[in-house]
Amino acid sequence: MITIKLALDKRRVKDNGTFPLVFRLFENSLTRNIPTGYSILVTDWDEKTHTVKKSFVDYDELAPRIRDQHVKYLGKIIEFERLSTGIINIQELKEFILSKRKGKINFRDFWLQEIDSLKKNNRHGGARVNQQALDVLHKVKNLDVPFEKVDYAFLKVLETQLICRGTKINSIGVYFRSLRAIYNQAINTNVVEFSFYPFKKYKIKKAATLPHPISKEEMQKYFQLDLCSNSYLYESWLIGKLIFLLGGINVADLFRITDDSIKSGRVVYFRAKTKKLYSVKILPATNEILQYFKIKGTKSILGILSNEDLKNKAKLPYIIQQKNHLLNNHLKKIGAMIGCKEKLRGYTFRYTIANLCKQMGYDVQLIAELLGHSYGNRVTGIYLEAYDRVLIDDMNEKVNFHLLFNLTS
Repeated sequence: MITIKLALDKRRVKDNGTFPLVFRLFENSLTRNIPTGYSILVTDWDEKTHTVKKSFVDYDELAPRIRDQHVKYLGKIIEFERLSTGIINIQELKEFILSKRKGKINFRDFWLQEIDSLKKNNRHGGARVNQQALDVLHKVKNLDVPFEKVDYAFLKVLETQLICRGTKINSIGVYFRSLRAIYNQAINTNVVEFSFYPFKKYKIKKAATLPHPISKEEMQKYFQLDLCSNSYLYESWLIGKLIFLLGGINVADLFRITDDSIKSGRVVYFRAKTKKLYSVKILPATNEILQYFKIKGTKSILGILSNEDLKNKAKLPYIIQQKNHLLNNHLKKIGAMIGCKEKLRGYTFRYTIANLCKQMGYDVQLIAELLGHSYGNRVTGIYLEAYDRVLIDDMNEKVNFHLLFNLTS
């Protein structure tokens, strides 16, 4: 049990004959002294009551200050005991009592600092996701609060309010995962104690996401659509085909690809989401589309992003988001033209190629690699990568061949 008493440190006499007045910590047989900054004569000290005698000349000034220090240290001891998970270390306790706590920063300000840090490190995609999450959550519930206030009850209220506004469970999950990452960062930088961490009890919910592939017949109608090159939908139609031909490439990755990514008959690039190096063989039909876009004369192979856009790392995620929104609007109209049951969008081609590969009997792990998903042991994956690449190329080529030439799988 920890105790603290006022004591006179008689081991250290000063030139004027006074001794330091200290607070002495006791834990079992161990002691540590915490200086008060005051010194008195032995004659002004009451050893029985461990107090300064009222006859001390500056007693009226000293007594309330000593009393305030005592109350403050008792509070620190209680906090230390609450945070401690094992045997009390009296030296750590002394350091904890004497430590100067940084000025407290509230939750929202810390989040804004982290967003700014992401931007400075050219992680503009992460900054955009965090800014969006912060904006949404702060509109629902004020985040200008201490970290300690963001507890289980706080999160439950926030979740309920979002649901009442019609926010989908998986969207809430995206926002809360950003919030959780910020709280973890605050713990790692000693802004808040782990004991306050709300996600020990609160679990982020996730609803099952139903993929929306279209049928092989619908995809064939898409490829065979007789669309005039003068149509404002024409280039979006080509991009949809390109997504499928390149193995369900993510739209954001496709927009970013430059001429430098075309190497030895392959498109080689790093996925923006996972930073994983990815490579896909260029099929004849793929090459025809790439040649169409090449005449635009920009570094981007599609010409959708200007050279200035590609250089502007801060705005690039927002530009891509806008371009993708326009693409999806166009694809929706094309889908209606071919009588597609599902709402056509960029991700539809990704779902569909995965579904067709599965129908043709290809292994799920191979399909995962086609889509750029990791699986299994990381080291083993490195050994198998070259071998898998050949199989993936073969699978992608056969699926597209069956589609384009209307063969049965």
